[in-house]
Amino acid sequence: MSLEDPVTEYFPDFHIPGAADERVTVKVLAMHRAGIPPMEPLEWSIAKKSKERDSHWYREMLRTAPNQILING
Repeated sequence: MSLEDPVTEYFPDFHIPGAADERVTVKVLAMHRAGIPPMEPLEWSIAKKSKERDSHWYREMLRTAPNQILING
């Protein structure tokens, strides 16, 4: 296995819409730069800890959180 191998060499059914299969390498996937959309629970956790709370993104995370995000400073 090489970091430069396309992920589809090992997982033929793996596709990211809008990304050429050969561009998504093992290295890109391992570095979290493959273009896979963020998982929402992770974004909510990031929003909760964000210091930049006056932004559209932050307000949208608060609005759409499935459970209440408590803000304690």
